Amino acid sequence: MQDEKFQSIVHLSLDTLKQCYQDYQPHEVAVAFNGGKDNIATVHLVHAYLQKHYPEQRGRTLSALYITEADQFSEVSDFIKATQHSYQLDLLTLPGPMKGAVDQF
Repeated sequence: MQDEKFQSIVHLSLDTLKQCYQDYQPHEVAVAFNGGKDNIATVHLVHAYLQKHYPEQRGRTLSALYITEADQFSEVSDFIKATQHSYQLDLLTLPGPMKGAVDQF
């Protein structure tokens, strides 16, 4: 039963990505990224979607926005850097708080 629910969520997510890329070109899309498990799942899905549906884009970077926090663990920073490399993220890093950073973005 849980596998079916998980598959349903993945399919809904992929449908959302399909709609997004029908409305926007790959270079017009950015993902928010803070290193959390939900965000890494999102980055993974978007990356996989791009690889499948835009193979001519391979090697191009995915734009991502990372909003930093004042007191961040070094492990989080290390993970962000490793993920940036693994997924070829064009990572724009802005200081928090969230509203100000999003306004600046």
